[in-house]
Amino acid sequence: MQMNYLILLCFSGLQYAEGLPIAKMDLQYQIKNYAFKKPENDKDGPFCYVYGFFTRYNPLIEINQLGDIGILDSNCYHIFNIRDTKDNNINFLYYDCVDYQKKQIQKTYTFVGEDTKIYKHTYLLNTFEYESYWYFLGVIVALAEKKVIITAFKNGQEFDTQEYSLSYQNYDTDSSYLIGGSLQINFNQTLFNPEISIFSYFPGNMRYYLPSTYNMKDNYDISVFGNRNFLCICTSNDIPNIPDTIISNLNQEYFISQNPNCDQFFFTTWIRIKEKIFYEKEIYYQLIKLSSHFQNPKLVNDNLSAFSLYYKLTQSLNQIIITTYSYTFPTINIDFSDNPFLIRQTFDIDMNIQLWHFLIVKKSKYSLLVTINFYEGRKVKEYSFESNVNHFNLIRFKVTSGNILQSINYLTIQLINMALYNCDIEINPELCHLSCLECDGPTKYDCLSCYSTSNRIYNQKQKACVCQYGKIDIDGECKDFHSFQLNLSQGNEKKFQCTYGYFEFEDQCWKCPSKIKERLITCIECITNPKTWIKNPYCQYNYVANNNQVPFTKQDEGIQQYFFDGNDLKVSENSEEQSDIYSDYIQTFAHFSNFCLKCKKTIYPKCFIFSYCFKCQIQISQPICTYCWALYQLIDGICLNSQHWQVPKVIV
Repeated sequence: MQMNYLILLCFSGLQYAEGLPIAKMDLQYQIKNYAFKKPENDKDGPFCYVYGFFTRYNPLIEINQLGDIGILDSNCYHIFNIRDTKDNNINFLYYDCVDYQKKQIQKTYTFVGEDTKIYKHTYLLNTFEYESYWYFLGVIVALAEKKVIITAFKNGQEFDTQEYSLSYQNYDTDSSYLIGGSLQINFNQTLFNPEISIFSYFPGNMRYYLPSTYNMKDNYDISVFGNRNFLCICTSNDIPNIPDTIISNLNQEYFISQNPNCDQFFFTTWIRIKEKIFYEKEIYYQLIKLSSHFQNPKLVNDNLSAFSLYYKLTQSLNQIIITTYSYTFPTINIDFSDNPFLIRQTFDIDMNIQLWHFLIVKKSKYSLLVTINFYEGRKVKEYSFESNVNHFNLIRFKVTSGNILQSINYLTIQLINMALYNCDIEINPELCHLSCLECDGPTKYDCLSCYSTSNRIYNQKQKACVCQYGKIDIDGECKDFHSFQLNLSQGNEKKFQCTYGYFEFEDQCWKCPSKIKERLITCIECITNPKTWIKNPYCQYNYVANNNQVPFTKQDEGIQQYFFDGNDLKVSENSEEQSDIYSDYIQTFAHFSNFCLKCKKTIYPKCFIFSYCFKCQIQISQPICTYCWALYQLIDGICLNSQHWQVPKVIV
């Protein structure tokens, strides 16, 4: 017992050895090759040398395959081996096997002793204490005592220690240590086993201590070593919201989570079926699938998908079907044709299936809760389902929405406010549009009542909370002239003032370059600033409404600069460059003259507005023709055929 304690202290000392931190392996390149040179073996040589490996099994984690052996090519996973660099013989091997047929999970190490005898030890693991559990295997070689100690931990707790009274063979030669990657052992290897010779890469996280020698001189606390456990730290997606969309025909949309989850997630969306297209008597339509982010169809099977939503619609019955899964054995490399993991729940919908309904899917560590609420006015019908589940963790999710089964019977479906939260955070979804107090849907046209302090009135026909008279809806708020930092003139009513749609210049009123219609007001800069607009004459914003019942919204059309010559407004040739009105007219004349000169005789009839014109010029007010073709008469700047001349009647 005392000897074992001293040897374990050697491992404990490694925690403090300079330059020996736990190394974390990159999932994009999870392989490490390390050459170990034997130290000089003398009386001042090392007391012991140690190394060890942490592994956490997560078969749906996103990891790059290195080598030809893939995750589905073997049920055994290589973790570590030591190869003699002299004869290329593997003399230590550490691996896991997950056997669905035998319902066994084994962690195994095997090595060759100095007596050429093969030593092997296997741990049988609990089915539900493997996935997402950290396991550590530590190897201690006590040189002076000629002992080898191999200790195993689960989530920081020691559960097995094996002691071997022998000198470790690979200490007497230079060795190559290989961590991670796949492995195939040939028949000429000492550790060749015909039943297990092909090993895939390990599907999960790995960390390690590189081999290091250690001189035992001080006392250390063994608990520092034994309590090592790495908690999953979830990194939330920067953008959890998925863009609104309308699904029709065979369309599909995809959203890929930025980061993986730990063991939880939260998914929400509003759904409305707008149209049903029947070519057969029944529609079976998969709308949503929440799965891992893999291209291999086997890895996104419903038996491995966290959530799926289906509609089954007939003339007599409408149903919503949801599926999830719970593994009974932690493997993904099995035949899913009999749906061994699948959990299925069917809801008979006794509401109008084309009403808005709100979906919430909440996954906690060992449970899944699904609620679907249908809204019809103030009536709410809830359909819910909860189940205990064992999901695989550390998944970077992909949300697929649309006609996933590519059914010829299809639906036109609106999805709004869809969101996926990959971490455990407190979420209170805002069900209503910000203009609504109560609602039966997510848009601004699904309001049932309005906030009393919002300066809105309820339009029952539109089911919308519209701004009161004199205010417009901008960025979700009802605003009046104060919002634009405008001052309402309170002066003498007899004071000079232009009518609506005109601007002032030298005590005269001139028409703004605005269109004022029932649903459109352009150039609001001139409309709202008639006294000062001419000092900086430009147009940028318009007010637009889709129909008579909806408040105006503000649209940016870009800056358009104007010149005023005392008689007319003229659009600037180049709003980005400062110039005077004379230079701008010269530029306009040059553009127009160049246009006229380029008009060939064969296209004269299409040359601007001047049919049958030989020469044209631009005047201060408008362009005109100055010389017509033969047989055409110039009248008021345009060319007319002599047949169109009107000869006045002479009454005798």
